Amino acid sequence: MSWTLNAVAREHERANNTIPGVIYGGGQKAISISLDQYEAVKLLQSEKSWQVGYVILDSQEFMCTIKDVAQIAGRGPEHIDFLDIKKAKTFNAFIPIATTGTSVGVKRGGILSLKTSRLEVKLNYACLAALPEVINVDISQLQIKHVIHLDAIKLPSGIVPAHPARDGTIVTVTPPAGGMAKVATEAK
Repeated sequence: MSWTLNAVAREHERANNTIPGVIYGGGQKAISISLDQYEAVKLLQSEKSWQVGYVILDSQEFMCTIKDVAQIAGRGPEHIDFLDIKKAKTFNAFIPIATTGTSVGVKRGGILSLKTSRLEVKLNYACLAALPEVINVDISQLQIKHVIHLDAIKLPSGIVPAHPARDGTIVTVTPPAGGMAKVATEAK
């Protein structure tokens, strides 16, 4: 599950229906590019934009992640930075999180809350093949007022959470609006 964008070398100011960008990494000179505005916006609006993908420039393929997007409110993207991960020492990528099973707590009236839909991880190019397409979190034993934390998720060797403190809680089951008394009443 990756993406591909075609680019052309950018030598002048922004042309109609294009978005300027740059490919950089590994201390190499940055390459200025132009992207088709429709294709770039379509990618940025999809979940794939958080994954590793390819920018093709003059039949040369760059394996990249989107590092930054400059936007102006109401106008959309103005510039896109791509990190060439083959040249970068380390890079960050995102892995979608999916839940499996039905929580015991939800069956008892609790409310499931997925605190993040994707996990940002740090890795190097050598570990890319081990990067999972999705992290499946089994919630079948999750009770009301219980939590699954990041440290319960096993990541492949060489892949580490980019922000362990920020992403500490992955999923929780909270009591319904009436609280635990409502759960106890419904259980009778």
